[in-house]
Amino acid sequence: MAFVLLPCDLPTWPAVQRHLNSLKGTTCPHHLTQVLYALHSLSNLSIDPEVSETVPEQAFAGVEQFLKTEADPEFFTKILPAMLDAALTLKDLKPPHGLTYSLQQQEEEMVLERRLVSSLLAHIFFCTLPRRSVVSHPTLSDPCLAPTLFSLHRESQRVKVRALLHYFKMVTHYPPSRASHFL
Repeated sequence: MAFVLLPCDLPTWPAVQRHLNSLKGTTCPHHLTQVLYALHSLSNLSIDPEVSETVPEQAFAGVEQFLKTEADPEFFTKILPAMLDAALTLKDLKPPHGLTYSLQQQEEEMVLERRLVSSLLAHIFFCTLPRRSVVSHPTLSDPCLAPTLFSLHRESQRVKVRALLHYFKMVTHYPPSRASHFL
């Protein structure tokens, strides 16, 4: 088993929380895009100095267009608030001894609380999970959704985002007993 570094484990966690809280009540796609860029810039750091790269703010322009043309009408009223609530509870949901992942060739079983999984999915969307690289994690891919968000001009990438947003829509529309199917 190896330890998974989460946003709430880093000294940038208060800044991440401030950015996420700034989205509460927003109905502006441009504001969300700016915050996504700020969160990505804050979290897109690697322990490998040669891997860190800067991303232009325009890279998230597709998100704004997607929200204006394709997002569910309830995105700003129900879906985004559910995602923010899930993301902001990460520190409280994190297992007491941290989160680990199985290493290759090691048999392991892990059960995660549904709310923790929702929180992690929200952090994937908000691009706040610490960056992984081939040097630091040779067998793991980077959990950030940024490459998908940068490519929303492609239908295959829009499908991924719609699926993630649909998950959070289902979580908000069903009472806890029925929502367990979606969490």
